[in-house]
Amino acid sequence: MSQPPHPPTQAGFGLLEQLLAVGLLSVLLGLGLPSFATWRAEGRVAAAADRLSAALALARATALAQGQRVDVCLQRLPDCRHTGAAAELVLWLASPTPTAVRTVLLPAGVRVLASRQRSSFYPWPRDASSTSFTLCDEQRRARPRRLVVSQTGRVREERGTAAACP
Repeated sequence: MSQPPHPPTQAGFGLLEQLLAVGLLSVLLGLGLPSFATWRAEGRVAAAADRLSAALALARATALAQGQRVDVCLQRLPDCRHTGAAAELVLWLASPTPTAVRTVLLPAGVRVLASRQRSSFYPWPRDASSTSFTLCDEQRRARPRRLVVSQTGRVREERGTAAACP
């Protein structure tokens, strides 16, 4: 006895189905990529704000523990003569010979602007120079963040608009 031949079976996806899937995937990626870049920029600015906030808390704690003034500058020189944006922050122990306590590097693409050339923390509780630090994304994808140091040495964070960064 002979059996009738089996009908041909189709395995896998056809060319048209694969092209449709690739086209749909490219449209979805095209729509999501700009928001992903913004999300990454927001993350960089948030990381920089966290690093800067921790460095300012360290400066305050060091001033109280060492009994000496600690200056926070936007450069590696202890005289703090810097204008414009910077990619790092240096904590200086203001003893007879200034000594760098810590250097804080910011994530790539983030710059910090300060309202003063030097922010100082003194060895007495509730004594610091009021300063604000603005963190900006170089590509202007993320909203800037501002860290404000009160005269008590406490740090608070504000979120600004794109107009806050020059």
